[in-house]
Amino acid sequence: MRCFTWFFTGILFASCGPILSVPTINCTASQQADGALIVCPDGSSAVVLNGAQGAVGPSGSSGKSVTGPQGVQGNIGPSGAPGASIVGPQGSPGPSGSPGQSIVGPMGPQGQTGPSGSPGISGSNGLSMVFTTVAADSISCPNGGSTILIALDTSGTGVLNTSDAELQSATVCNGSNGSNGNDGSPGPIGPSGLPGTSASPTPFSIVSLIAPCTQASSPWKEEILCLADGSLLASFSDNAGGLNTRFSLIPTGSYIDTDSSGCNFSVSSLPNGNTSVSWAAGSNQYATWNAQTVTCGTN
Repeated sequence: MRCFTWFFTGILFASCGPILSVPTINCTASQQADGALIVCPDGSSAVVLNGAQGAVGPSGSSGKSVTGPQGVQGNIGPSGAPGASIVGPQGSPGPSGSPGQSIVGPMGPQGQTGPSGSPGISGSNGLSMVFTTVAADSISCPNGGSTILIALDTSGTGVLNTSDAELQSATVCNGSNGSNGNDGSPGPIGPSGLPGTSASPTPFSIVSLIAPCTQASSPWKEEILCLADGSLLASFSDNAGGLNTRFSLIPTGSYIDTDSSGCNFSVSSLPNGNTSVSWAAGSNQYATWNAQTVTCGTN
C-alpha cells in the first residue's frame, strides 16, 4: 500500500490504497504539536512526525523596488458610532490664595475752583397778613361784640381791603347783661376821687400778634392774634398741608405752621387765665431762632 499526504486550508490530508487501485480512500488528518494524526474510514491510523528543521538557505538577491500606479480611491467607509462622553469627577478646590495687599496711592493735587454760577432770578415778594376789627352787627350780637377780619395783603397797602385775597372773619359777641339790682338808699356825697385810669380793653380786643419761631422763619409767616382774655385766633388747618383751613380760636395742644417754615409750637393755659405759646430752638432755609415762650392775655 502507498499513502499520499497533502495540506489543504491548514489541515493535513492523507490517502492510502494499492497502487493503481480504485477507489481511493480519503483519510483525514489533524495537526498535532509535533506532526499530524491520520485517521482513515476503515479505522486505520498513522502518525506523521515533523521532520527536522533544515538549514537556513542563502539570502536571495535584493529585488527591484517597483512602484505601481496609484489605485482608484476606495469608497468612504461608514461613520463610526459616536464615542461615549465621559466626564471625570470634579477635582477638589485648590487652596485659597493669600489676601492681596491693598495699596492706596497718594491723593492728587486739589483741582482749581470752578467759575461762579450766574445769579438766580429774584423771587417775588411774599404776602403779609392784614387784619382789622369792626363792631359786630346787632342781629348777630344783641349785646354788642366785635368782628375780626383777616386777609392776605395782595394789594400791598398794609391795610385790609375788601379786594385782598382769602378774606376771613370771626365774630365774638359779648355775653347777656345781668339783671339790675335793687337801688340802694342814697349815700352822702363823697369827696372827689382821683383821676381814673384808662378803661381796660374788652375781652375780645386784639392786644398783640404772635409769630411762632419768629417772623423771619418764613416769607409767608402765619401769625396768631392774641385777644385780651388770653384766647388765640388763627387760621386753623387739619394738617400741615393746609387741609380744611378755617379762621377759629385754637385750644391748648401742639401745632405745626403751614407757611413752609416747619415750625412746631404748643399752646398751654396758665393758672391766671392767660395763655402761653412756646417753641423750641431751630432753623430752616430762611432763619435761625431761639427757644421762646410768649404769654397772651391781660389777666
